[in-house]
Amino acid sequence: MKRMHVVIALVLTLGFAGLVQAAETVRITNIGHAYWAGPLFVAQRMGLFEKHGLKPEVTTVKGGSLALQTALTKQSDVSQVTFEHVLKAASQGKRVVSVFRFAKVPAINVLANNKIIDKVKGQQVGDRVRALKGARVAVPSAGGSGEKMLQILGNKYGLNFPGDVQTIYLGGEPGAYIAAFKGNQIDAAMIFEPTGVFLEQTGLGGTLVDMIQGEEPMFDNVLYLTLTTHPDYLKEKRDLLRKVAEVFAEALQIIHNDPAKGRAVMAQEFPSMTKEDNEATYKALEKTWPVDGRMDEGQARRTMSYMAGLGELDLPKDFDPTPYFSNEILP
Repeated sequence: MKRMHVVIALVLTLGFAGLVQAAETVRITNIGHAYWAGPLFVAQRMGLFEKHGLKPEVTTVKGGSLALQTALTKQSDVSQVTFEHVLKAASQGKRVVSVFRFAKVPAINVLANNKIIDKVKGQQVGDRVRALKGARVAVPSAGGSGEKMLQILGNKYGLNFPGDVQTIYLGGEPGAYIAAFKGNQIDAAMIFEPTGVFLEQTGLGGTLVDMIQGEEPMFDNVLYLTLTTHPDYLKEKRDLLRKVAEVFAEALQIIHNDPAKGRAVMAQEFPSMTKEDNEATYKALEKTWPVDGRMDEGQARRTMSYMAGLGELDLPKDFDPTPYFSNEILP
């Protein structure tokens, strides 16, 4: 009987070791520690990667350009990249493929100090954007989404870039922006939430243009933040990518169908936020997260449309965006 117990224990041990060894590492590039990455944080903290046989190896970089490079050079299996960067790479003859959409509108707002906000309170979006003329405006990175969207708004409403606005690069951490506002080093910013919530807490400023709530309609229901991979991996790592898609799909379902769990995860991820601020930020950003990762040509073309004003894509008029996104690995 004793020998039988030893055999059973050995079998259980080897079986457990086999399960551990079965977990496949997936390399993920994340852009900054920002609230918009809620699906990733839900997946990490609720053990969804492990549930699907994956071991996440997450690297955080400052800016979308760096995240794009990790996809282009195969340093990651999936990178969190805006479709803007995917299109920009296409204009340079390079190709990466978006395989999952997890933000359908920009999780980014235009923030400003009280002086600017009070000056244009109640005015139209164009007047509020033009109030940035001569301002020091902080964005995460050169060529990143924040800077691009700032230029798009400026082009639409009559600001010239460069020249009318002094751009300052502060990375993706909200704390850097709050410190810069407190130190009077910047007048405005275009940055992901919850930076705006934190800024309002200080009493030094707030939201100048609420992109998340649709004050600028050209950014609504677009291909925005996506999980992006090298095209070779659609064949070489198809099973891995399919598991990643299953993980993020489940995370989105939790976010929308069980918001109490979602808010609890985000409270853990951002412990410095008050309960009220966490709930307010979650409610605001819930609109940015789609119910699934599916993408379509209309979304891609809407992204192309607002980027056309930048004059930097250099794509032919008959450019087909469909090879640059794929639904084939979605659950």
